[in-house]
Amino acid sequence: MSNNINIQFVFFDLGNVLLRFSLEALGKQCNAMLGLTNEVLFRAIYGDGMQALVECGTITEEEFYEEFCRRINQRPPYKELRDAMNDIFYICEETMPFVKRLAEENFPRGILSNIGSQHWDFCVEKFPELFALFPDNLVKSFEVGAVKPAKEIYQHAFEVAQKAVNGIEKSEVLFIDDMQRNVDGANDFGFDAVLFSEPELLAEEIEKRRLGPFY
Repeated sequence: MSNNINIQFVFFDLGNVLLRFSLEALGKQCNAMLGLTNEVLFRAIYGDGMQALVECGTITEEEFYEEFCRRINQRPPYKELRDAMNDIFYICEETMPFVKRLAEENFPRGILSNIGSQHWDFCVEKFPELFALFPDNLVKSFEVGAVKPAKEIYQHAFEVAQKAVNGIEKSEVLFIDDMQRNVDGANDFGFDAVLFSEPELLAEEIEKRRLGPFY
């Protein structure tokens, strides 16, 4: 944990920090259509890093669909499959009070996420009340062409923070993520980063940085 208490900008991860997502719902919804086991389904989605290729924009959503169909030897309707894979998110209620307070205070803030374009578009459409709490400080891996914990995406995020806060230093950017490797990557880059595992622990970290109450 950094001793820095001069935080000037806060980046939030999207998945499992601002929005929870359910792999159980993913399996249930897709397999109702496909008749697969979760093992086969998840291997088709994530095997050989295919989902990461979507998240960094290396392949398009349409290319993902074609490869997915090849892997399962089926060709489900594109829109139905897309909807089944996208409708797995719900609001993370634990972080909302802190996000809302930052928005009320107009504290510089943004989103830094590994995500594909379809997941992003779905979330923006389904949760307008969440995205209304953020200005246009949005760092999406599929647009940047890199995924956390690569240095390139943190560099892009820092440039976004620099535009929002004149003269900001890397150590004055706080990043909150649910995966330790992404926190480590951000710390290595120079950000002040903390892991979101339990709300109570994150609350302690927020208060240590003199950002006010978490709840």
